[in-house]
Amino acid sequence: MLLTRGVTRQMSELRDPVRNIGWWVDDAGDFRPYRVSANDHPRLGYVGEGDPFPRGGVEARIALRRLGMVRIERTGAGIGVEWDIQNVEPGALRAVLKSLGSESLGGRVDLTFRYGGWATESYASPVAAARRIKELEDYRGETPKTMIAYEAHGLDDLDSAKPLLKAAYDRWKASAAGRLEHFDSPFRAVTPYSLMLSESNAPGSLFYRSIGQKAHMVSYLGKEWARDVIGTLSTHGHSDIEFEQVVSEPYFEAIRTGKPHYGHVRALFAVDEAEPDWVSYQRLILPYDAANGEKAVSIMVVPDQDVSIPFLRPDKTDGVDG
Repeated sequence: MLLTRGVTRQMSELRDPVRNIGWWVDDAGDFRPYRVSANDHPRLGYVGEGDPFPRGGVEARIALRRLGMVRIERTGAGIGVEWDIQNVEPGALRAVLKSLGSESLGGRVDLTFRYGGWATESYASPVAAARRIKELEDYRGETPKTMIAYEAHGLDDLDSAKPLLKAAYDRWKASAAGRLEHFDSPFRAVTPYSLMLSESNAPGSLFYRSIGQKAHMVSYLGKEWARDVIGTLSTHGHSDIEFEQVVSEPYFEAIRTGKPHYGHVRALFAVDEAEPDWVSYQRLILPYDAANGEKAVSIMVVPDQDVSIPFLRPDKTDGVDG
């Protein structure tokens, strides 16, 4: 069990603000504890003290993919569970499910799993997380078939969209089509979150015009990328050309019709030689006329794990189902 008396005693010794505990769970269902920092986070690349298989290293890949182990960590934010769907050992996963079912402290659970690429989902309780893990068991040994999925929504659906997208649409309506980039435009308040593309002198091709520092793409590719990519073709702005070609089709539709376009995206996104990530987000595309007369679009993206495109849901066949 995740919280045996021995482990509970260990956790009482680790209640200072820095130290917490993690476990590697093997095929026999045994929990092997190690000490980690409360500041540990996969995206920061921190190596947990005492972790026999540090994140991002060859040893961790072997533990997850060849040995089929599961990593569990408890920090102040809650519980984290990490595993490889395709290669996990059933015994390890059963032990984790049993532990989550017996978890009495509650709190958020973050699931990080690999299925052709890495995905992260958060749940409000261990029970909800365990339910999701059971769903994902059906995909052990399977290979992803759908890599990129897009679903268009009507503008009426913006009523239930993320607040940033609703605000952007309202400010776009309040701005004159040819003054979106002017300092006195109501739209200026949301431009830090926007990625702007224009046709420039090559109709049918889009070029990066400006990228706000808070645009979602910057969180993946960095501020240096956002600076260096201005003026380049949007389909060659990063290494995943196939991804960009598919998700950019509505940009041209918005330019052609002059009408906004709202939709959801779920896709496997690769950056250079790093392992790909599953990304899912709501997206709003707003057409406008740039100051120099070029046709342009402003693109707003907000991450959302619960987009309308199902992801690895055995009871649904209209999403990414492996």
